[in-house]
Amino acid sequence: MPRTDALLATAALVLGFGLSACGAGSPAPAATGASSAPASQGPGNALTVTDAHDRTYTLTPSHLTCAVDENDGHGVKVLQVQEYDRRERVRLDVLVVPVRRPTTFQIPISSGDSEIGPRNAYVFVGSKRFEASTSEELRHPARDRGRLTVFESTCDPARLRMTIDGRLGSELTGQEPFITGGVDLTAG
Repeated sequence: MPRTDALLATAALVLGFGLSACGAGSPAPAATGASSAPASQGPGNALTVTDAHDRTYTLTPSHLTCAVDENDGHGVKVLQVQEYDRRERVRLDVLVVPVRRPTTFQIPISSGDSEIGPRNAYVFVGSKRFEASTSEELRHPARDRGRLTVFESTCDPARLRMTIDGRLGSELTGQEPFITGGVDLTAG
């Protein structure tokens, strides 16, 4: 047998053995040593922000607290996520009141005040290039504004599962960044 044929035959044998070992009906190996790191708390625990110049920033929230909103005069507890990416210098703030069932908010979301009541849900992103939030109107309202869906938000235990997909408005800059992704965190 020529050397080239021998190499091809060996490669075919190795490939055939590898494929038969994987087998379509073989169960996936079980996960071991479950981690308590925030990224392991569920899929979608990352938010991606794209600015007007198509620069993309990805934030992975890691801290969740439930406390009285300092900006609200009603003493209502809110779930709060704060994240700051030092490398990109991008800040994220999320405030969500506890909900009893999944709730979807159209952006822009009324953030409430001391006369109306507590914030429903509020997302803010800021950098040296932009500052925008879910409570600001868009300069071009014909655009699809997007939505924020809260699947679960409780304070005892502190738990937040939400997704957002939409454009954030800004009263300070002309940039209206697009944000997509989700938060899936449990405190403690």
